Amino acid sequence: MPWLLTASLLLAAARTVPTPYPDHREHVWLADEPIRMLKPANVESWQVLDINGEVVAAGRDSVLNLGQLPVGWYEAVGVDGANTRVWRTGLAVITRLAVPTPLDSPIGLDVATSWFYSGADLQTVASQCALAGVNWVRDRLTWGELETAPGVWAANTRFDAPAKAMADAGLQNLQVFHSTPRWAAQRGHNRMGSDLRDVHRLMQTASQRWAGQTVAWESWNEADIEGFGGMTGSEMAAWQKASYWGLKAGGTDAIVGHNCLALWRTDIAVDLAQNESFAYADTFNFHHYSGTDAYADYYEKMGTAAGGRDLWVTEAGTRLLWAGDPAEKELDAATLIEQGRFVTQCLAASLAEGSRATFFFVMMNYAEGPVQFGITRADRSPRPGYVALAAAGRLLASARQLGRTDPAQRGDLRLHAFRARPDGRPATVLVAWSAGEEPEGLPDRIVPGAAYKPFGR
Repeated sequence: MPWLLTASLLLAAARTVPTPYPDHREHVWLADEPIRMLKPANVESWQVLDINGEVVAAGRDSVLNLGQLPVGWYEAVGVDGANTRVWRTGLAVITRLAVPTPLDSPIGLDVATSWFYSGADLQTVASQCALAGVNWVRDRLTWGELETAPGVWAANTRFDAPAKAMADAGLQNLQVFHSTPRWAAQRGHNRMGSDLRDVHRLMQTASQRWAGQTVAWESWNEADIEGFGGMTGSEMAAWQKASYWGLKAGGTDAIVGHNCLALWRTDIAVDLAQNESFAYADTFNFHHYSGTDAYADYYEKMGTAAGGRDLWVTEAGTRLLWAGDPAEKELDAATLIEQGRFVTQCLAASLAEGSRATFFFVMMNYAEGPVQFGITRADRSPRPGYVALAAAGRLLASARQLGRTDPAQRGDLRLHAFRARPDGRPATVLVAWSAGEEPEGLPDRIVPGAAYKPFGR
């Protein structure tokens, strides 16, 4: 498709095999690197635990010299003189990428960069994404901060540096917004405006401003639910058409994503189809937070509204409950493992149903009430979900679905087959797990050349 070639040309020169910063500010080490880190001054003694809670190192030294550790997730925990925990941070050990992440890889991550990162943290999170083999990242734009009055554009915004940081790291950036400036909000701040010339102007100007840095756009987020407007399908279609022509007027060949759906609603789908909104998009975008067994029916329905456009899942996640300190909103040990396993299952099941790009939600430590979504902690260090993402980024590079077990006949076995390029080499990659309490074996005719657990070991 022409848009894929355009994106590749924009970023081909920037993409290389990533390595961590020398100080490992990402809290990420490659498997062939020795781990050395400083403990905080208030820590009297420390332990390093693996994902199963087994102690792999302990001491009182100011420097943690851990040597090389196997691929996986680890946690450093420190106590003060009163034996009170005062330090807890995650460590990721991942496999070094053998080749740059291909530009057609479907692995994406919702980072919401502009809203949650600034300063030096921008380079850190961009490096974390690149090290994990992520191809696509998703940001957030606040329209009113960019266009402060009709046709009046802010010279410097919090959205400029993130776009540059992600592009400099060789990442392909998707931008989305879901609020209307007060001056254009005839129907409310969280609803699409009624003057379509406004969004046309925004799309034209913004695409030009970040040409070569932001290569894909969604012109609204989840307008089909009340929290983001509760718009009708006809209203969404009109907005899509104005956005499309604005982006085309920008002349940048940016990918035009359909303003994304939060869920399936027949009335919305009928409206979109009757207005042929798919003709004004390069990709048809939607979200889900369900278990993976629900994907087949859901994707089939979305495909009927897509008009043959590629399916992009720009938010795919799960709702897990945090426990303990409200300042940390941390997952307990069992739930951390559950999150990591779900990352693998979610990406594999999504791609197996035909998604051409799936963005896991979400990078940062982000909670809504009792639910924690993030694969990194409040201190920006990784959770096990990050390690699982890195395994998928490497092993499912350029993945395209070949098939999956028949839902009606598979029992507890979930098996998904892909043609992919792990480590730059063409291969058939199988992702399998048991949906029951007991392990499921692979069919006898399948003899894998290599096997990996969800966390890449």
